[in-house]
Amino acid sequence: MSLAAPYPDRWVARSAAGALDEAARRAHNAAFEHKELARHGGFFETLLPQPLNHEQRAAIVVDEDATLVVAAAGSGKTTLLLGKIGYLVMRGLARPREIALLAFNNSVRAEIRERLAASHPGVAVHTFHSLGLEIVRAAADGACRLSDMATDNERLRAFVADALLAIAEREPGALADWLTAQFRPLRDRSDFASEREYKAWARRNPPVTLLGPRAASEPLREVADRLALAGIRYRLDAALPILPAWTGVPPYRPQLSLPDARVVVDLAGADGGAGRGRGTSGPGWAARLLQEGLAGLACLRHGYRRVWLSKAGALQREDRLGAVLADRLASHGLDLAPRALRMQIVQPSAKVRLDDTAALLATCITLHK
Repeated sequence: MSLAAPYPDRWVARSAAGALDEAARRAHNAAFEHKELARHGGFFETLLPQPLNHEQRAAIVVDEDATLVVAAAGSGKTTLLLGKIGYLVMRGLARPREIALLAFNNSVRAEIRERLAASHPGVAVHTFHSLGLEIVRAAADGACRLSDMATDNERLRAFVADALLAIAEREPGALADWLTAQFRPLRDRSDFASEREYKAWARRNPPVTLLGPRAASEPLREVADRLALAGIRYRLDAALPILPAWTGVPPYRPQLSLPDARVVVDLAGADGGAGRGRGTSGPGWAARLLQEGLAGLACLRHGYRRVWLSKAGALQREDRLGAVLADRLASHGLDLAPRALRMQIVQPSAKVRLDDTAALLATCITLHK
């Protein structure tokens, strides 16, 4: 705040002597604000078509190097800026051509220019981008052209999508991790106020695999997607008979089967999965032991090896599900490293996820600018 005459006080004298008095500084500022508002009350009444309230007037007369005004949308921040310009010019603190006003978008810039046209046409009004472009053009003698992507969001999104496909060729692992495990935030039942809210969210966001079919749970969806990006064929609807059909014994249905590798994968501890674990305590443990025995019998009969992933939900939340799956499959001679990724992610269902990723990154780039 200005310390110039005619408002000297003991704070000025003590500050000049090197002894800062905070309480006196505050009192000085309050006195300056009160006197300045009283002196120019008539000016503020007629400055703009709409009267300025006390908070706006107080913010205008403050003369600090930087002043932060925090207010809700539509509360009059733009009006305050116009009032500040009028006040600076009236007090002789600045000339219109010495003032630059920055807006966040073109519509606000156009509104401010229109409102300043009659009173202070010499004020420079820019968006952040237009000011930057003007500075670059001045430094480069006008030789500067904006990319089409600076103003065309669809072109930017397409450019990002092409860049992702190029990355798929050079560094498939990073993109595979994103598309399988990080493309959207994980949600757990505990994140919701009630079971009803969780089920409503789950209906709106089903775990759809990259190849299209729905999975029974998010962990199972990730396992299926990692297999797809590794070029490993899988089935979500396999059935392995345990005994002849006439016995009435239902077949063993693994959550996921790899027919070419003769491997089945079951998950526990996941919503919609094969139970909470493999323990021999708690409700239903006897039934689970029977299911395990029948599953082992079916695998033995059909020549399948079984991969069991316990606590799959926890592994997924800790971002370790892919690593554990890769380790278990490696013991059966299967490599989970992504391959032919570009060919896989241009399939219709996978392309939706790629396009969503490109749109998200394009938005981040736009906001970061």
